[in-house]
Amino acid sequence: MREDSEGRLLPLGEKASGFQYLNESCDLTLQKVAIAKDFWALLIYDQDDPMRRLEGFLISHGVTTRRSHKCSETRSILRSVASPSIVMTDISLPDGTWEDVLRAASAVPVIVVSRMPNISLYLDVLEKGGRDFVVPPFRTSDLAFIIRAAILKHSDWLARSARSIVKRG
Repeated sequence: MREDSEGRLLPLGEKASGFQYLNESCDLTLQKVAIAKDFWALLIYDQDDPMRRLEGFLISHGVTTRRSHKCSETRSILRSVASPSIVMTDISLPDGTWEDVLRAASAVPVIVVSRMPNISLYLDVLEKGGRDFVVPPFRTSDLAFIIRAAILKHSDWLARSARSIVKRG
């Protein structure tokens, strides 16, 4: 994955203008979290751009990814295997929307990805329990921070849940 001089992710084959800068501390922190937590990301989208850029970013930072193209497929994945550490979804899918994904992945941080800024959608996502809302162009340092924060918050939630189960047990 490559960046332009402002830190935005570029599609493969697109040339960067000026120097390329990486926020190494955020990138390294994300890699440490990914490796330490052995996490994987579920990306849910029907159209490739901008989700392919996110997938490339995650893979380049040592994160295993899996793709889903429909809500029905997503529900199957969430029931059949170990839950992903993070879910990133497009706003609309062939058989549903980000809200359906949010309901299906209630125990996992969900980041909604939109192609265009929309303040009312952003607020709706956060009010309904989404972890974050991102719009391209993506800056690698911003993505690293958002993903790291979602994973750390999820880890805290899992630890609190485990403690409450032990106390009740």
